[in-house]
Amino acid sequence: MMTALRELLTYLVRALSGAPEQVYVTASQTPLGSVVTLTLYVAPEDRGRVQAPTTWPALCQVLRACAGRQGVRVRLRLGSVESG
Repeated sequence: MMTALRELLTYLVRALSGAPEQVYVTASQTPLGSVVTLTLYVAPEDRGRVQAPTTWPALCQVLRACAGRQGVRVRLRLGSVESG
């Protein structure tokens, strides 16, 4: 389940991104497997596009719907990329 959610989020955000090659997602799961946390990393110039008031809630809703079908909860975070 964790891999499927990670791949889905990667696919969706790459379609929205101006720099799709810089999109990556990490995933972790609680010990009992009931909560999956996805951390999304994008290019700095894409952060505003991904965090837009319509985009971020829509991504969360799609992920929640997919995870709910499998009986797990999902959390979505936006990670920061160190520049330098």
